[in-house]
Amino acid sequence: MPIDRRPDPSSLRPAVKRIQTTSGPKPVSLSDHLAYVADQVAAGDRARQIGSPNPINFYAEPLASESWPDDSPGLITLHPRDAAMLAVSTLLASIKWNSRELGELVADPRKTPVITQHKLAKVRLEWPDWDGPDIPVDSALVNAGGEAQWDPARRQAYLIDGTEGVYGEGTILRYLGEYQVPISVFAWFAHRDIRRGFEARFCAMLAANRVDDVFCRRVLVPAYFDQEARIQLGGSSRPDDAASAASNRWPLEVQMSVEVAQVELIRTPARTKSMATNVRINELG
Repeated sequence: MPIDRRPDPSSLRPAVKRIQTTSGPKPVSLSDHLAYVADQVAAGDRARQIGSPNPINFYAEPLASESWPDDSPGLITLHPRDAAMLAVSTLLASIKWNSRELGELVADPRKTPVITQHKLAKVRLEWPDWDGPDIPVDSALVNAGGEAQWDPARRQAYLIDGTEGVYGEGTILRYLGEYQVPISVFAWFAHRDIRRGFEARFCAMLAANRVDDVFCRRVLVPAYFDQEARIQLGGSSRPDDAASAASNRWPLEVQMSVEVAQVELIRTPARTKSMATNVRINELG
């Protein structure tokens, strides 16, 4: 890795006198051991940057990604937004629910209800083409067109233990942070009672995990390196209007937020450098 020693621009404050040298400006009011000098290194994307002053996890060579054509044939990867949509669509594709006529409950609550079972005929990702056919009833649409928030509290990067060689020889997963992805599910039904049953079942599936009492629903996404998507229910609405009622189409919208880690599959670094520590307690090394 080519390294160029240059003064760190952050040390050149207005109050600090400096002179121009062949390697750039250098502070003159500070001694050499007080003036922080940075290492400028060439990153894997051929851009130069200042290296971290902390030698922990300082890689001997730029990390090579399995998804960049410059480093490998280019493995297709997903953004956390797409992984979130896959997690929600997995739930939708497997959901079955019962419906009963609400009018019977009003007329005679003691009457044995007639219960029917339903399943979605099709689950779509994102909006169809503008000139495509109208979305039929008994189908759902998963959309993640809103702003996906990068969680500032989890901005860190590290190699994930236990993933070396799991997704290909000589590879390892690298954790980069967390995204909070807003997801909207739109569904259309031919009867109000069918919509009632779907809303009750789907919202219950999202409200809590099915194997413990965690308030969010956790779904593994095999296509995204088996990462976990944590789904939190936001709310549901029935946007009825006169046109939809006249055409006997009963829409439902369910809002949720999905937390997904951003990970990248990289080539396993040849070696890393670690900072040596020497802690002394009561004069004992």
